[in-house]
Amino acid sequence: MTSRLEAALAVVPELEPHAEGLRRLFARVAQLEEVPVQRVHGDLHLGQTLRTSKGWKIVDFEGEPAKPLAERVRPDSVWRDVAGMLRSFDYAPRVAARTLEAPDEGTANQRHHRAEEWAGHNRRAFLASYAGRGLTPTEEVLLSAYAADKAVYETVYETRNRPGWVGIPLAAIARIGAA
Repeated sequence: MTSRLEAALAVVPELEPHAEGLRRLFARVAQLEEVPVQRVHGDLHLGQTLRTSKGWKIVDFEGEPAKPLAERVRPDSVWRDVAGMLRSFDYAPRVAARTLEAPDEGTANQRHHRAEEWAGHNRRAFLASYAGRGLTPTEEVLLSAYAADKAVYETVYETRNRPGWVGIPLAAIARIGAA
Protein backbone atom coordinates (compact mmCIF):
# COMPACT_ATOMS: atom_id res chain seq x y z
CA MET A 1 0.00 0.00 0.00
CA THR A 2 2.81 2.37 0.88
CA SER A 3 4.60 1.63 -2.39
CA ARG A 4 1.43 2.38 -4.35
CA LEU A 5 1.03 5.63 -2.40
CA GLU A 6 4.60 6.71 -3.16
CA ALA A 7 4.09 5.99 -6.87
CA ALA A 8 0.75 7.84 -6.82
CA LEU A 9 2.34 10.93 -5.26
CA ALA A 10 4.43 11.38 -8.41
CA VAL A 11 1.24 11.43 -10.52
CA VAL A 12 -1.19 13.17 -8.15
CA PRO A 13 0.50 16.01 -6.22
CA GLU A 14 -2.86 16.77 -4.53
CA LEU A 15 -2.29 13.63 -2.42
CA GLU A 16 0.66 15.22 -0.61
CA PRO A 17 -1.36 16.81 2.24
CA HIS A 18 -2.73 13.36 3.05
CA ALA A 19 0.46 11.35 2.52
CA GLU A 20 1.69 11.23 6.11
CA GLY A 21 -1.68 10.17 7.49
CA LEU A 22 -1.96 7.48 4.82
CA ARG A 23 1.54 6.23 5.63
CA ARG A 24 0.58 5.96 9.31
CA LEU A 25 -2.61 4.06 8.41
CA PHE A 26 -0.71 1.66 6.14
CA ALA A 27 1.94 1.16 8.85
CA ARG A 28 -0.82 0.04 11.23
CA VAL A 29 -1.60 -2.80 8.80
CA ALA A 30 2.05 -3.85 8.84
CA GLN A 31 1.90 -4.01 12.65
CA LEU A 32 -1.03 -6.45 12.72
CA GLU A 33 -0.03 -9.86 13.98
CA GLU A 34 -2.10 -11.85 11.54
CA VAL A 35 -4.17 -11.01 8.48
CA PRO A 36 -6.17 -13.97 7.17
CA VAL A 37 -6.07 -14.21 3.38
CA GLN A 38 -7.90 -16.18 0.72
CA ARG A 39 -8.71 -15.89 -2.96
CA VAL A 40 -10.62 -12.66 -3.52
CA HIS A 41 -12.08 -10.86 -6.52
CA GLY A 42 -9.62 -7.99 -6.24
CA ASP A 43 -11.71 -5.44 -8.17
CA LEU A 44 -15.18 -5.79 -6.69
CA HIS A 45 -17.51 -2.86 -7.30
CA LEU A 46 -21.11 -2.19 -8.35
CA GLY A 47 -20.21 -2.58 -12.03
CA GLN A 48 -19.34 -6.23 -11.33
CA THR A 49 -22.84 -6.95 -10.02
CA LEU A 50 -26.33 -7.38 -11.37
CA ARG A 51 -29.58 -6.99 -9.44
CA THR A 52 -32.06 -9.71 -10.36
CA SER A 53 -35.49 -10.65 -9.07
CA LYS A 54 -33.72 -13.28 -6.94
CA GLY A 55 -31.12 -10.94 -5.46
CA TRP A 56 -27.66 -9.67 -6.30
CA LYS A 57 -25.33 -11.64 -8.56
CA ILE A 58 -21.64 -11.15 -9.23
CA VAL A 59 -21.20 -11.15 -13.00
CA ASP A 60 -17.44 -10.70 -13.34
CA PHE A 61 -14.77 -12.87 -11.76
CA GLU A 62 -11.73 -11.52 -13.62
CA GLY A 63 -10.45 -9.20 -10.92
CA GLU A 64 -8.38 -6.18 -11.93
CA PRO A 65 -7.69 -6.80 -15.64
CA ALA A 66 -4.64 -4.51 -15.66
CA LYS A 67 -2.84 -6.77 -13.16
CA PRO A 68 -0.95 -9.87 -14.27
CA LEU A 69 -2.75 -13.17 -13.65
CA ALA A 70 -0.21 -14.25 -11.03
CA GLU A 71 -1.03 -11.15 -9.00
CA ARG A 72 -4.80 -11.53 -9.49
CA VAL A 73 -4.84 -15.08 -8.07
CA ARG A 74 -2.56 -14.25 -5.11
CA PRO A 75 -4.49 -14.59 -1.81
CA ASP A 76 -5.45 -11.32 -0.15
CA SER A 77 -7.67 -10.11 2.66
CA VAL A 78 -11.43 -10.18 2.10
CA TRP A 79 -11.36 -6.55 3.24
CA ARG A 80 -9.95 -5.57 -0.17
CA ASP A 81 -13.24 -6.59 -1.80
CA VAL A 82 -15.37 -5.10 0.97
CA ALA A 83 -13.49 -1.80 0.64
CA GLY A 84 -13.90 -1.89 -3.14
CA MET A 85 -17.66 -2.23 -2.82
CA LEU A 86 -17.84 0.52 -0.19
CA ARG A 87 -15.81 2.83 -2.45
CA SER A 88 -18.26 2.03 -5.24
CA PHE A 89 -21.18 3.05 -3.03
CA ASP A 90 -19.34 6.33 -2.44
CA TYR A 91 -18.60 6.88 -6.13
CA ALA A 92 -21.96 6.06 -7.76
CA PRO A 93 -24.09 8.94 -6.43
CA ARG A 94 -21.27 11.45 -6.76
CA VAL A 95 -20.80 10.61 -10.43
CA ALA A 96 -24.55 10.88 -10.95
CA ALA A 97 -24.64 14.26 -9.21
CA ARG A 98 -21.72 15.53 -11.33
CA THR A 99 -23.18 14.40 -14.63
CA LEU A 100 -26.60 15.97 -14.07
CA GLU A 101 -26.72 19.71 -14.54
CA ALA A 102 -28.16 21.52 -11.56
CA PRO A 103 -30.29 24.54 -12.44
CA ASP A 104 -29.14 26.37 -9.29
CA GLU A 105 -26.90 26.09 -6.25
CA GLY A 106 -29.74 24.90 -4.02
CA THR A 107 -30.40 21.94 -6.30
CA ALA A 108 -26.68 21.14 -6.45
CA ASN A 109 -26.47 21.24 -2.64
CA GLN A 110 -29.54 19.01 -2.36
CA ARG A 111 -27.99 16.48 -4.76
CA HIS A 112 -24.77 16.50 -2.75
CA HIS A 113 -26.73 15.91 0.45
CA ARG A 114 -28.73 13.06 -1.13
CA ALA A 115 -25.52 11.53 -2.52
CA GLU A 116 -24.01 11.51 0.98
CA GLU A 117 -27.20 10.02 2.39
CA TRP A 118 -27.45 7.29 -0.27
CA ALA A 119 -23.78 6.35 -0.02
CA GLY A 120 -23.85 6.21 3.78
CA HIS A 121 -27.01 4.11 3.86
CA ASN A 122 -25.64 1.59 1.37
CA ARG A 123 -22.23 1.39 3.03
CA ARG A 124 -23.84 0.68 6.42
CA ALA A 125 -26.28 -1.88 4.96
CA PHE A 126 -23.54 -3.70 3.05
CA LEU A 127 -21.23 -3.85 6.08
CA ALA A 128 -24.02 -4.98 8.38
CA SER A 129 -25.00 -7.74 5.95
CA TYR A 130 -21.42 -8.76 5.27
CA ALA A 131 -20.11 -8.86 8.83
CA GLY A 132 -23.37 -9.52 10.68
CA ARG A 133 -21.85 -7.78 13.71
CA GLY A 134 -19.63 -4.89 14.63
CA LEU A 135 -16.11 -4.95 13.26
CA THR A 136 -13.13 -5.84 15.41
CA PRO A 137 -10.36 -3.25 15.80
CA THR A 138 -8.22 -5.28 13.38
CA GLU A 139 -11.02 -5.36 10.81
CA GLU A 140 -11.52 -1.59 11.20
CA VAL A 141 -7.83 -1.00 10.46
CA LEU A 142 -7.89 -3.32 7.46
CA LEU A 143 -11.08 -1.83 6.05
CA SER A 144 -9.81 1.74 6.44
CA ALA A 145 -6.46 0.88 4.89
CA TYR A 146 -7.95 -1.00 1.94
CA ALA A 147 -10.47 1.80 1.34
CA ALA A 148 -7.67 4.36 1.41
CA ASP A 149 -5.53 2.20 -0.89
CA LYS A 150 -8.42 1.94 -3.36
CA ALA A 151 -9.01 5.69 -3.20
CA VAL A 152 -5.30 6.32 -3.88
CA TYR A 153 -5.58 4.07 -6.94
CA GLU A 154 -8.69 6.03 -8.00
CA THR A 155 -6.83 9.36 -7.78
CA VAL A 156 -4.25 8.09 -10.26
CA TYR A 157 -6.91 6.67 -12.56
CA GLU A 158 -8.96 9.87 -12.52
CA THR A 159 -5.90 12.11 -12.98
CA ARG A 160 -4.95 10.14 -16.08
CA ASN A 161 -8.44 9.64 -17.53
CA ARG A 162 -10.96 12.10 -16.04
CA PRO A 163 -9.11 14.89 -14.24
CA GLY A 164 -12.36 16.66 -13.39
CA TRP A 165 -13.37 13.70 -11.22
CA VAL A 166 -10.22 13.41 -9.08
CA GLY A 167 -12.05 15.31 -6.35
CA ILE A 168 -14.23 12.26 -5.66
CA PRO A 169 -11.43 10.02 -4.38
CA LEU A 170 -9.54 12.96 -2.85
CA ALA A 171 -12.59 13.79 -0.73
CA ALA A 172 -12.77 10.15 0.36
CA ILE A 173 -9.10 10.19 1.33
CA ALA A 174 -9.69 13.32 3.41
CA ARG A 175 -12.62 11.59 5.17
CA ILE A 176 -10.64 8.39 5.77
CA GLY A 177 -7.69 10.35 7.10
CA ALA A 178 -9.96 12.23 9.48
CA ALA A 179 -11.46 9.03 10.89
